[in-house]
Amino acid sequence: KPAQLPQPQTFTMARVFVYGVVVVAVAALASVFGLPPEIHDDPTCNPCRPVIDNNSVIEPVPGGRADVSIVPDYGTCPVTYRNYRWIINWGDGVESYKNVSVIGPQQAVHVYSAGGDYNITVGFCAHPHYCCDKCSYMSKVVKVVP
Repeated sequence: KPAQLPQPQTFTMARVFVYGVVVVAVAALASVFGLPPEIHDDPTCNPCRPVIDNNSVIEPVPGGRADVSIVPDYGTCPVTYRNYRWIINWGDGVESYKNVSVIGPQQAVHVYSAGGDYNITVGFCAHPHYCCDKCSYMSKVVKVVP
């Protein structure tokens, strides 16, 4: 009988070769397209943090609703900064997001499926789209009546 070569070793070496080619290709794409680093505390990633002004309001509204009206301020962001996001956690499992390019008052209303006490948290963030957000937060528990 003729001797047979061990097939599993050849198959394993082929997988190692393909894996190596994929790693090199991804690294090349990252260098060409400038994919962002996975560094979340890098000050060059996002050097500023906006703030929520004390005149902002979170309150219940008749009819099983709640209203959030925030007044943001630049905080440490330069006036030329143009990427912000505000986030609302309505306390019932629903979150709302809105991207804005300039600082200005923001308002949102949410309708609840049932009355009760809900902890609403609002975040206003510098959101550079390619890495970490830096946010200021405001929270309040509101009693919603249907």
